[in-house]
This record gives sequence, C-alpha cells and structure tokens, in this order.
Amino acid sequence: MPDEDQPGYVMENDAEAERLAYQHTILKASMGGQLVVAPVDLSRRGLRILDSGTSNGVWLSDVRGQLALPDAATLIGTDASAARFPVPSPAGVTFAVHDIRNPWPPEWKGSFDLVHQRLVLAGAGPDVSGVLHGLLETVAPGGWVQLMEGINRVSDDHGPVMKQFQRLMMELFDALGTGNIFSADMSTWISEAGFANVESRMIPYDIGAKAKDPDLQVRSTQVSCIAASALVAWANVDHPGGVSCMSRHDLDTLESRLRTELSERGGSYPMRVVWGQKPLDGSEGAEKT
Repeated sequence: MPDEDQPGYVMENDAEAERLAYQHTILKASMGGQLVVAPVDLSRRGLRILDSGTSNGVWLSDVRGQLALPDAATLIGTDASAARFPVPSPAGVTFAVHDIRNPWPPEWKGSFDLVHQRLVLAGAGPDVSGVLHGLLETVAPGGWVQLMEGINRVSDDHGPVMKQFQRLMMELFDALGTGNIFSADMSTWISEAGFANVESRMIPYDIGAKAKDPDLQVRSTQVSCIAASALVAWANVDHPGGVSCMSRHDLDTLESRLRTELSERGGSYPMRVVWGQKPLDGSEGAEKT
C-alpha cells in the first residue's frame, strides 16, 4: 500500500493498525518465528538495527526480545508518518519520520548492522531500484540487509475473486509507476550495489481456509479483506471512471465476495525474502537461491 503522504492512500488508521498487527502475526508464523533470516549475530553487543517502514514498531519490539544484549542495542524504526508510532515508545526502540523516497540522514549512512524493510517498496514510485539503493547505503560494512515483498501474480490456484483482487492490486501499482516485478528484482539490485552472499527464500502465506491454524484462518481473511476495502477506496479516489480489471459492480462487492471465497476456499499470497551482506572490502558476491 502507498504511504499516508502519497496519492491513493485511503486506509483508515484503525483498520490499518488491525491489518498490520494481524499481518505481522501471520508472517511471523509463516517464517517459523524466525524474524531475522539474514545470518546476523544477535548475541553481539552494540548492534544497530534499522526497520524501514516500521509502522508501530512491532517487528523491532519482537526482534529486541531475541537479542542476547537488548539494552546494549540501538533499534530505530522509520515511517513516512508518525501516525502509528506508539506513545510511549516500546522499551529500547526509537522512531523517526522518514520517507523512503528521500535521502537518508548522512550520519546514518554505513552505520547499521541490520537494515530491515518489509512490504514497503510498492510505495517507492517509479524509481524503485533507486529508492532501494538509497536504503542500502545505510548498511555498515559487514552488515546485512533483509527485504520482504509479496509476489504479485495471478495464479491458477487462486479462486476467481482472489484473481480479481490480485489484478486490482497490480493495476493500481502500475498506475503508481511501481510496477509488479520488484520482488523478483530485489536480488539483482542488491547484487548490483556490491553486496555479497545474496540469498532469497520463498515464504508461504496461506489465507483463510488454506491456513492450518484456525486463528490464522480468521486473521488472514481479515487482513486480506481490509486490504481489499482499501484498494477499492483507492481505486475510487484515483480512478473515479473505473478500473480496467473489473466492472463497477465487481469493484463495489469485492470485499464481501473475497471474504466468502477465502472463508470457503482459501487463497495464498507468497512472499519473497532476500538478504545480502555489504562486504568489508567492497567486492561483490554471487547470489544464492
């Protein structure tokens, strides 16, 4: 979803907060509770960790609980708006307003042992690779970046309504200039920036009836339906004449039809996680998959 300062952002804060909280729970479960897949030594003293697109900082708070020396670590979360920054801030976490499309503070460049960003690049606009390269500048030599983005494609495994949901998302992302293949390009962009030990992993994200846990069935359905409602509102604001991927009636009824299909049939929206290391000597390394 685009951030709150961009055209097209129409999601209410309460609904968005619910969606993000549920989404974090689902993604954490999908990753077996392993929030950091990059081989960062979480037992080190003085770790500096940046979470770009942090929202309410739930990822940072969870990661802090996995550190051997949390009180000796510096954890910073950034977002384009402070609307969802918790008050007071969680223990050991600080927040700053920053738009990913803008240059990062000079004092942050080359200073973080781990830079994390999840489901944010859709808001990067046309210069996705440039935005990502700016983020990579904040990684310290020897440090790691870890990115996660959804794989935007229409699958034969999807039901008819899930296919409409995907097509609507893809049409709106195309209109922003972001496109829909950035998750597939992340490894290439990281390697082109000189990072070594670049690896990627597919993360399953089962929705509704396909989720194994009953609680996750409910939460994942709610996440998708909140997102569908936001996409419809976004389409109505930015495309009042309608969208090409479905009729006006189908657009107006998308959320309710999606809820029924996911509850009965389920769906999936797989994720791609990519990580890489900034070399100490600036040399490049090959990607692994």
